[in-house]
Order: sequence, then structure tokens, then C-alpha cells
Amino acid sequence: DTLKTLYKIIKVLKDDVDFDDSFFMTKLKDLAIEGVILTAKYATKILSFAKDAQELLTNVKNSILPLNIQEKNFASRIVILMEIFRFHPQILDEDSTDIVTYVIREVLLTNEVTGDIEGYTTDWIENNSLILSDNENFKSLNCKIFTLKLLTNKLRSIAPDVARDDLSKNFAERNLKLFFYIIASGGELIAEQNTEYYPTPNVYQTKLRCYAGLQVLKLAKVANLNDFITPSNIIKLVNLVEDECLSVRAQFLETLKTYISNELI
Repeated sequence: DTLKTLYKIIKVLKDDVDFDDSFFMTKLKDLAIEGVILTAKYATKILSFAKDAQELLTNVKNSILPLNIQEKNFASRIVILMEIFRFHPQILDEDSTDIVTYVIREVLLTNEVTGDIEGYTTDWIENNSLILSDNENFKSLNCKIFTLKLLTNKLRSIAPDVARDDLSKNFAERNLKLFFYIIASGGELIAEQNTEYYPTPNVYQTKLRCYAGLQVLKLAKVANLNDFITPSNIIKLVNLVEDECLSVRAQFLETLKTYISNELI
């Protein structure tokens, strides 16, 4: 809560913050690298405002790469990279391909938990409860959601290049197809024949298809990415408007109405 408040203050008054305070900056780096999800998130956001943010965040990046899904703070690692892609994506230019390949293969296309989660009957868990939950079964779901957000931030960072660079164009096409596949499949990315990882728990599927839809709406606000969202893609979004889960319908429609009414889409 302290870091979140500090971030909101610095966002408005960044010229009044003493970013030359070495103790303060060292503490922020430690909190980013060693902290739990929300601590790492807001520490990274604050570091992104520093005058020497490039150097500071490069140090953080070097401390957490290469990714290792077995690490205790793996979800926090994804969050840090997600924020760097958002604020200073050039820091990850050389690592981007390895990061994206790893999180898709090790996070989205695998399941630590399969089938129904014992003692859990609801099909929805609120975002704050999910992030703060000490339920071991939800660590993997957090990582999956943060991976979708990481991909979104990566796509937004390369949006200016998609018209003139084939690699950026191919990346945009592939990852938007991934989002729409998640929506069309109801949140299941694992093939039925893959007995090791199938099926994805229902609560995972619900959150994944919802978040995939929300990421599409974020990307639709970026003019250069609009060309990759086709009429046949848009038809798939009807799945979310008619979703069996009220929370999915409500979140998607509320976000869609907000973006349209503010002329963001």
C-alpha cells in the first residue's frame, strides 16, 4: 500500500522526488527483485521515473534473467518484465525473444494443476484476492495472467514498427491470434491428448478468456495494431458478451463501453 501510494504521488510530482538518494534507490531495487507481486510491481514502476531509470532497470533485469519457473518469486519476475516492457522496452531488446518464448512454453502451455481444484467450487476469483492469495493452486494462474499482460505491453512497445518491420508484424499477428484462440477455446490452451497438462482448471479458463478479451481491447486502442483485428476476430468477442460467467460478461462489457464512450476505440 505504501509503494502504491508513493507511485501515485511520484507520477504527479516526479520533479520533486530525490532520485539521487542512493539508499532510496537501492531499497527500491531490492524490493523489486525480492518482493512479492505487488511490491515488485510498484517498486519497478517507481524506478521507471528515475533520471537514470535505464541503468537501474537494467540492473534489475540482469538480476532476474534468465527466467526460471522454479524460483519462489517467479510471478514477481514476470511482473517486473511486464512493467519494463511498458515503460522502457528498449532495455529488453536483446532478451525479448527468449522471454516471450519461455513464458508461452513454460507458463501458458503447461499446467501445474489440472482438473477441478479441491475444495474450490466457484468459477471466479477477484483480482485482488487472487494476487494476495496464499493458495498454492493460484500461483500458476497469476503467472498466466501476468504473461498475457506482458505480451500486451510487448505488442504496444513494437506498435510503431509493425508497418515497416516484418519481424514486428509477424509477432503482432501471432500474439493477437493467441489472444483470440484463448477466447474462442473458452480459455483452454492445452490439447486433449496432452494428458500431463489437460484439462486446465475451470477457474483458470474463466480468468484466461476474460483477460484475453481485455488485452484485445487494450490493443484495439493502438491504431497501428487495429489492422490485425479482423471482422472474424471481432465475432469471437461475442463469446465474452454471452459468457456463462457473469463476472466475465460484466468486466468485458464495462471496459468496452468505457473505451467506446471515451473514443479510445
